[in-house]
Amino acid sequence: MSIKDFPPRDRIIATTINIIGHEGMQALTTRKIAQEAGVNIAAINYYFGSKDKLVELALEKTLDEMAGLPGDLLELQKLDERARLRAFLSGLMGAAIKYPGLVKAHLFPTFMHNDYDTPFVRRFAAFLADIHDKTSDLKAEGREKITKSGIVQIVSAILMPALFPKIFQEFSQIDFANIEARKAYIDSLIRHYLD
Repeated sequence: MSIKDFPPRDRIIATTINIIGHEGMQALTTRKIAQEAGVNIAAINYYFGSKDKLVELALEKTLDEMAGLPGDLLELQKLDERARLRAFLSGLMGAAIKYPGLVKAHLFPTFMHNDYDTPFVRRFAAFLADIHDKTSDLKAEGREKITKSGIVQIVSAILMPALFPKIFQEFSQIDFANIEARKAYIDSLIRHYLD
């Protein structure tokens, strides 16, 4: 199903998410949303009341989708624990690389206004706890499980290069957008924490 087949309200939300994800908040205008969604500018106010309310709803929708990510990927029963962790980390890094504007939009209030009481911060804390719970059965020789500080280190090692690829790519000589290079990087993290 193409975005053009969605009802107008859903098309506006999907278009907003797409623009934020690929181009960032600075590129988001009501005119651009309307044009890319194939609707009249008045439709944005009709369905959402304002651009701000639309953005709030679009970001909330992405949080809802992200909230299911650890469970969806870490519960793939056909894979062993390491393969599930690898699939999860690959999905997280790939999504952050593909849609950096979304992650940055979610982090904006925290970075710019020191606001740690946002839906993203609350969900991210739950997200980290979920990763820890779902990886607690990953045992390594000499270690009981991945510690909470290990989870923080792994997630940071995934998100920082995904959000700032040019900084880390130049230093590490790793093309994080390349799937094979990303896989090798993730495998090295898993080995570090589990072997």
